[in-house]
Amino acid sequence: MSEYCINQGILKACFLKLIELVMKLDRITSNSARMNGQACIRNLRLTVRRVIKLLATYSDKKELFQKFPELEEDIRQALIYASTYLDDRIMDISSNDATIAKQKPSHDNGNSSDA
Repeated sequence: MSEYCINQGILKACFLKLIELVMKLDRITSNSARMNGQACIRNLRLTVRRVIKLLATYSDKKELFQKFPELEEDIRQALIYASTYLDDRIMDISSNDATIAKQKPSHDNGNSSDA
């Protein structure tokens, strides 16, 4: 079996698992009359975006769950929901882009004549 077929099989299995998880997102709601139709948690005025942002701002997850113990399952479902909107892409980097990426940023040493 070729490597391509194996990768396609893994991709299909992951896709099916994701569909299974998305089907179980019972805490994610959308109502056009609430929060402009944005995806919310349990039909509250708490958007999925805000939950993800909250997760990103707390470096200590234990502290987050101590302050908001009711959000543990909500956070899991919000991450699954958000992941369905991310696109896996392979981007071709041209040789020019690779050269730019390898260059170190120049640092101003304070000797600028513009001051």
